[in-house]
Amino acid sequence: MASVSPCDTLRGWFGKESWYGQVGYGVTAFLQLLGVTPQFVRFDVAVPLVRRRTTCLDEVLPDYLADYQGVDPGSFQLPRVGVNLTFLQPF
Repeated sequence: MASVSPCDTLRGWFGKESWYGQVGYGVTAFLQLLGVTPQFVRFDVAVPLVRRRTTCLDEVLPDYLADYQGVDPGSFQLPRVGVNLTFLQPF
């Protein structure tokens, strides 16, 4: 869960129309190569629960993404599932 304020003001932060949410699952692995170099690998899959149209800097999102990519706004659709693969090498 997250609450996002509009770009031009902090009013509306934690308001009724500012909440977004997603549910998902992640798998984390800590590895070592040759016992020396630590590695961190994480694979996440999530499904958004709430999607809203937002105006930021006079652009309506996500319609702005469709215009920018040259796709008709009616045929544009955000992915139903988000997938994230993270590699990190902490020192």
